[in-house]
Amino acid sequence: MSTTDRLRSIDPAVFWPAIAITIGFISWGAVAPESLASVTQATLSAIISGFGWGFVVSTAMFLVFAGFLAISRFGKIRLGADDELPEFRTVSWVCMMFSVGMGIGLMFWGVAEPVFHFGAPPHGLAAAQTKEAALLAMKYSYFHWALHPWAIYAIVGLAIAYFTYRKGLPILISSAFTPLLGKAVAGPIGKTIDILAVLATLFGTATSLGLGAQQINSGLNFLWGTGEGTGIALMIIAVLSALFILSAVSGVGKGVQFLSNINMVVAAALLLFLAIVGPTIFILNTFTEALGDY
Repeated sequence: MSTTDRLRSIDPAVFWPAIAITIGFISWGAVAPESLASVTQATLSAIISGFGWGFVVSTAMFLVFAGFLAISRFGKIRLGADDELPEFRTVSWVCMMFSVGMGIGLMFWGVAEPVFHFGAPPHGLAAAQTKEAALLAMKYSYFHWALHPWAIYAIVGLAIAYFTYRKGLPILISSAFTPLLGKAVAGPIGKTIDILAVLATLFGTATSLGLGAQQINSGLNFLWGTGEGTGIALMIIAVLSALFILSAVSGVGKGVQFLSNINMVVAAALLLFLAIVGPTIFILNTFTEALGDY
């Protein structure tokens, strides 16, 4: 697809509202960061206190539904024409899913979350810095990073892929709502769904990028004393953004697949290093016991 065709494929009803809201948030954060932080934190607290139960129940439903699809006849439906073969090897698909689906978030919070809960167990369910706190911390971390989030990713991804590759609809979140909305999916309701999807993707990516920049900044400062500050963080974000754009422009077959394979090799090497050098028996005991609790 040429650049002109790509520009023509942009939906103004989705693009411009999403751009306007994004610029509004960026401007708000630049002019009054304390105000933005206060409002977003208050909103998050209200959502968690009022609808936290809904998140827990819905993630469990996603997991059950994903398991049902996997073992039922629906799990055999090919995401493409009946005679098409997978574009990549299974190993490459797994690497891409882990790298793109979790990425820097897992590398950061995979360590930070259990350490945080170990020092401050949620809801006072255990005394801080005890064996019980360690198991509780791992159990919460499993909930956030194990089967439950992958079930959410799988269901949403399957919904988009099914209506795109089996029904020929656009690669949009709103396409998954076609059975519910019918022709209304092309109207204001469908546009609103796509705008929310763009904003959710943008803010989610920004969070991962910010965490990654902070982590790299801290690592560079620890190793070589480069210092930590906004300027260095912005340079790191610029480099990461350039690599991301280069990977995306290169296409899935070249850029994304290549970087994902490298990521998984490095992650596997890190896991092997920690398993050998670290307290191996303690790691295995904690892993299995916390996994059973999960």
